Amino acid sequence: MIPSIPLAAVASAGAVFAVQRVELPGAWSFDEHRHRGFCEIAFLARGRIVHRFGDRVLQHDPGTMVFIRERDVHALEGEGLLFYNLNLPTAEWWRLDAFLGEAGLLEALEGADAAPVAVLDAGASQRCHEHLAELFLAQHDRQRARRMLAGFLLAWLPVLAAGISRHRDPRPAWLVQLIEEVEARLEAGVRVADLPRRAGVTPAHLARSFRRHLGCTPSTWLTGRRIERAALLLTHTQRDLADIADALGFASRSWFHAAFRRRHGLSPAAFRSRHAVRVAGSA
Repeated sequence: MIPSIPLAAVASAGAVFAVQRVELPGAWSFDEHRHRGFCEIAFLARGRIVHRFGDRVLQHDPGTMVFIRERDVHALEGEGLLFYNLNLPTAEWWRLDAFLGEAGLLEALEGADAAPVAVLDAGASQRCHEHLAELFLAQHDRQRARRMLAGFLLAWLPVLAAGISRHRDPRPAWLVQLIEEVEARLEAGVRVADLPRRAGVTPAHLARSFRRHLGCTPSTWLTGRRIERAALLLTHTQRDLADIADALGFASRSWFHAAFRRRHGLSPAAFRSRHAVRVAGSA
């Protein structure tokens, strides 16, 4: 089991953010782990780090910035290091979407296929270092901390986002993968409550992403996919109606009938009778 580091281990209760300044003259390593309840922007000011994200191995030189999401499983090792970790509670991170006025920026970073990385030139690296040093000193002054955090994120999140490969599909990669996985498992009774865990995102982020990219709630989308699969099974198989309803996760036959009629204007039995595929030569 991959260990997870809880928010309480890196930030005090109610903190807007927490900055750690870590200076390690000798060899250092951190075993594979993920975060729980927070994301992290890490910046290497001195030394070199080998950063492992599963099979992806990155060599970080000074001036490298990495955005590490909750779902990113990673391990690190290095020597002679000076680096900063800016830890942001996940709830605070998503409040920033409206606060910063940068529509889609946080979504792009969160939805990237791999943890976003930016390599800064010498001048930008120095500015980022100074910016993080200021955040480190200001983090316990709540009012000042929020203003300074906004300035930092507006300056550096676009830099991180600039390195993300763009897909023709505007949906984040995790959402595309979730849709494909659910479609493949519809007849295993997938539930709405399962979706955030399968996607590796929070329920609130899942709901926002469904509204933005699919124009509906996760519940509405999943019910619609169940109904369309039911229609396919009704017209292309001889399976019993109750069996189809159970396999697709409908809690009761009456719920199945009501949802199906709302979608197609017919009961499941009437839909089968009207649209069933007839095999040549059959009665």
